[in-house]
Amino acid sequence: MSRKWITAYIILIGILIEVTWIAGVISGPAFTNLLHLSNTQLGIVLGALNIGLFVFSPVAGKISSQRGSQKVLLLGLLGMIVGVCFVIIGTNYAILLLGMLITGIANAFVINANMTILANLFPDMIRRIISLYSALYFGGCAICSPLIGQWLKISMEKGWYVLSYRVPFLILLLIFIYFVIVVHRFIIPSISQMTLTGQEKIENKTEKEKLPGFSKWFWVPVLSFLHGLMYIVMVSWISPMAKERFGANEFQGSLFVGVVTMGMGIGRLSIAALKLPWDDRNLLSFGTIIGGLLFFAGFFVPSYFFSLSLVGLGSFIASTSFPCISSLAGDLFPEARAKIFGYMYATYAIGGILGTPFAGMLTDWGIELSWVLTISAWSALLIGAISLLWRYIDKGMKEVSYNANSSSKI
Repeated sequence: MSRKWITAYIILIGILIEVTWIAGVISGPAFTNLLHLSNTQLGIVLGALNIGLFVFSPVAGKISSQRGSQKVLLLGLLGMIVGVCFVIIGTNYAILLLGMLITGIANAFVINANMTILANLFPDMIRRIISLYSALYFGGCAICSPLIGQWLKISMEKGWYVLSYRVPFLILLLIFIYFVIVVHRFIIPSISQMTLTGQEKIENKTEKEKLPGFSKWFWVPVLSFLHGLMYIVMVSWISPMAKERFGANEFQGSLFVGVVTMGMGIGRLSIAALKLPWDDRNLLSFGTIIGGLLFFAGFFVPSYFFSLSLVGLGSFIASTSFPCISSLAGDLFPEARAKIFGYMYATYAIGGILGTPFAGMLTDWGIELSWVLTISAWSALLIGAISLLWRYIDKGMKEVSYNANSSSKI
């Protein structure tokens, strides 16, 4: 299998992983109605995906650096099959929670493998390839979100309660089985025979390579945590917000999820297509600060249409966050790329673990979801502020180092 086809399949797998998560989010009202969940329990169920991602992302990074990313990818896909099966057969809160937790664990392996494989295939254009990757999986979500929402609306209206959320997950299960066959039969042998550039060579030579000092990569997990808080809280609770604030039905609520993912996707596709003159930290600061302000406006305007538009525009502009953070991590630490990605996704997941149930608790306490969702807006603003701070600190350290070297020469 050629490099082009490997890349295409990795992107398709990324789309499937994101659609699985989105299917769980959009199915939230169905979970609540059929299994009689409270908002706090729903937050825990959705947060379980991120618990698995948090705990096992560093493990996936370590195994990936030692055993190869392609084997980690296969293991993750097999785990997705198991987790989705539990979601399909779930008839109570405990089984559903177990299914989501297993799915989150498998997510950690698939995402780490995908990111590492792409970074290895294209080491000189990490920001652009990661932007393309995430743009296309967001595009897939933007298409699938309204379709899943419309199916849930029809199934609930027709009284097909047993089929409601199970049909989308059954379709996902069949596609995962197909990808397991493709990865096992074609991708693993192809990557094993292919001479990769960058990280794969480094990993083969220095499997025991240690991470650089924590102070050098401290900002990467901080920014990743805030990105998780921004994105996961918003996607998890923006559909219920539309229902609470505008009286939206399941389909109309799913459109909010769709515009968030579409905005993120188009924005990242633009980053991939354009050779922007700004470096990662400048682009990160600009996008998240402007995006955060638009989120604030979108959560409080009285019109459904204007809220939808502002949230979509904010998502488009704030889409710089993930590819820029990933590019910074991959470019600054090429000798430990898989491990850095593992810790990056772990802290991203912490944002979801803490933010999603906390948002659910706030709603149970009677706080309007428009105010709860400002968690996402504040997180975006903090990403921009910290990115500027990081640049300022690095500039100061370089000036100190330059002055010290100049003094020693004198």
